Amino acid sequence: MIQLGMQNMKTARRAGGFLLALVMLIGIGFSGVVRAASASFDFSIYDGHLIRYFGTSQTVVIPEGIKYIDEQAFQDAQVKTIVLPKSLKFIGRWAFSGSQITGVVIPAGAAVGDAAFAACDQLTSVAVSEGVKYINDSAFSNCTQLTRVQLPNTLLRVGQDAFQNTPWLENNPNDFVIASGLLLRYSNKTAASAAIPQGVKIIYARAFSDRTNLKSVVIPPSVKEIQAAAFANSGLVSVTIPKTVEKIDVGAFARSKNLKEVNWPSNITMMKDGMFADCTSLKSIAIPEGVTLIGSEAFKGCTALEQVNLPQSMKTLASRMLADCESMRSLTVPAGVENIGSTLIEVSKPGNWLQTHLFRLIGTKGSYAEAFAKRNGYEFVPVGTAPPKESGSKLIYSGRLYQGAVMMDTRSYRMAPGNIYDIGVKLFGNASSKTRQMVSGSTSVATVMQLPNDNYRITAKRPGTVYITLYILEPKGPRKEITHASIRFDVETGIKQGGQAWRQTTYFN
Repeated sequence: MIQLGMQNMKTARRAGGFLLALVMLIGIGFSGVVRAASASFDFSIYDGHLIRYFGTSQTVVIPEGIKYIDEQAFQDAQVKTIVLPKSLKFIGRWAFSGSQITGVVIPAGAAVGDAAFAACDQLTSVAVSEGVKYINDSAFSNCTQLTRVQLPNTLLRVGQDAFQNTPWLENNPNDFVIASGLLLRYSNKTAASAAIPQGVKIIYARAFSDRTNLKSVVIPPSVKEIQAAAFANSGLVSVTIPKTVEKIDVGAFARSKNLKEVNWPSNITMMKDGMFADCTSLKSIAIPEGVTLIGSEAFKGCTALEQVNLPQSMKTLASRMLADCESMRSLTVPAGVENIGSTLIEVSKPGNWLQTHLFRLIGTKGSYAEAFAKRNGYEFVPVGTAPPKESGSKLIYSGRLYQGAVMMDTRSYRMAPGNIYDIGVKLFGNASSKTRQMVSGSTSVATVMQLPNDNYRITAKRPGTVYITLYILEPKGPRKEITHASIRFDVETGIKQGGQAWRQTTYFN
């Protein structure tokens, strides 16, 4: 009897272990945790997290006690009506994105995660309860039917693009879309002037972007922050930023092509990347004492810019700060500057002013600016010294002086086996005193030989891709490369011969 009882107990244990294992296997959720199904078996729930909705009902009431709706929990679900519990603390990324819900009430204690309701193309109304503090990036973006939004006074942050491409934001009947001191959007597309209401603390990213009719704006002293691209591609002619502003983010005024006058506050010590990029009417700017850094491409594409007055407090001028500023002739650099980006005034378009005129750095002898100028090929003029007259015989590219250059008339070419193509080559400056060597990366695909007129002939051999490279070498001593440039050749049977006959110039010292 005892033996039989023990056997029955072992059998029961095995059965119980099997059932427990089965339950655990069934309970493994998308996040790799054990899930306990609700009474309706519609939800995957674990430790206050709603991990996934598996049901087919169009009306869903989420149980009280749920604190987190996890990432993608209802993504692309056919749910039309959703009731969120009062216990909810956070709605995860993409939690309801692409779903069919038509309206939602966010409970008082919840925060809305990135793209939580993005692309819900049936969503028409959103009510965010008092007590909610955070709506994150792209939370309701691309909800193309969203026309009614109720926001609380408790909001501390509305993320970038939170309501992008929604009728509520873009076609709001109010000129200023404001929530809890946050200016989300200026919706008036025709006004020439605007006065931001007192009490606004933050001008949000792209709040005034693409308002090309807007010529002037009054920024009240209540504003503390101007976010990225806030006035990008606006019609502003002038802008005065009050000293109460504590932060201005990247590209805030970029592509405002009518902008001619900027009054920058001294307490904003960093002029961030791309701040005035492509403001093509801006001719001069005076940067006040207190500013220590100008970011990368801050004035990129300001083709009319002739003068930038830097303060003695300046420490850093970032790379490409003056990229494509083809009207700049010189820059006076204060003695305290400690760092300058190597491509300060790089210009990409051939044939412009900087191809034939030097860009000069003016500064104190023995300063970082002088060392930088010598190291990077810029002309340096000591403060108080008359700049030398320009010589037409100099080789200049992007404002820098070079001693030699080689120009080839081809960037890439395609040809059939057996065909030939001649690369035109011209020498400038001291290039004729250097050793030139044109090499094929694969002689089985194409060969190269120098012609009596200094051009080079390419002969296609078999299908393939090869790079033909011109090396400029020091003429004496062991092989020492100064610079090189390559041309791509594609050899294909039956192909029509042709290519990119663009000039390719290599400058060197």
